[in-house]
Amino acid sequence: MFKIIFLYFKVKVSRSYGMLKRLTFEQACEVFFDPFIRVLDASAEDEARDAVIGVTSNGKHLFVVHLQLEEDCFRIISARKVTKKG
Repeated sequence: MFKIIFLYFKVKVSRSYGMLKRLTFEQACEVFFDPFIRVLDASAEDEARDAVIGVTSNGKHLFVVHLQLEEDCFRIISARKVTKKG
């Protein structure tokens, strides 16, 4: 069976995903399994980054910035709810 690994920094999770955003790390990971996921370029300075827009199992639309470290390994940088403003 194919296995995907997601990495994150605990300190950032407590600030970004926790109570402030009402998102969990697990919810951010869910969007990678959305069959209609949209991938965007989110490069910053000298670091190639991608972003995905997808839907979680409970219907939340999320924007997740990440690095793909290997074919099956992603480091999540940030996640937020998608808004009409972008």
